[in-house]
Amino acid sequence: MYGRLKYPHLKHANKVKNHLKSGSKYVEKVSTPKALAIFDTSKSKFGLFEQTSSNEVNDNGHTYCVTAAVTTTYAEVREAARQIMQGPVSACTYNTLVYRFTDKDGHTHDGYDDDRDYGIGSRILDYLKDIDAPNITIISSRTPPSGTAKIGSRKNNIILEGVKSVLRKM
Repeated sequence: MYGRLKYPHLKHANKVKNHLKSGSKYVEKVSTPKALAIFDTSKSKFGLFEQTSSNEVNDNGHTYCVTAAVTTTYAEVREAARQIMQGPVSACTYNTLVYRFTDKDGHTHDGYDDDRDYGIGSRILDYLKDIDAPNITIISSRTPPSGTAKIGSRKNNIILEGVKSVLRKM
């Protein structure tokens, strides 16, 4: 059964990520925006989100940048991600979305979409949980060089340093 059939009461697009051994499914509420959503020029009811970015880092041909915005709802997360993706990061190959916020009832919501850059979303989210960072949406962007230049585990350290840099600036 697919996400939309199993969860018809949810009014947002669901994405079934994984079937668990228990038979249940993990349904992601927010994912990186698709091209049509990014280039939608209609006015946002939220206005423009203030964005904070890390310095661009280059390592062995790979280019990295982290951008963040303050968000407090799923709708704000989606809109902030769309606005961030309209900037220079739209040309990046990988744009990992990570969010964490506390709603008006005091419940914490978090999640991520790795955008094929497997493992980094969970590492960023774990770091945000460790420092108890509230109300934030982060897009970690990476463009690898053409060819096969590898940097291994340095990638994660570079991205986490970018996240720390952005959080210090906010």
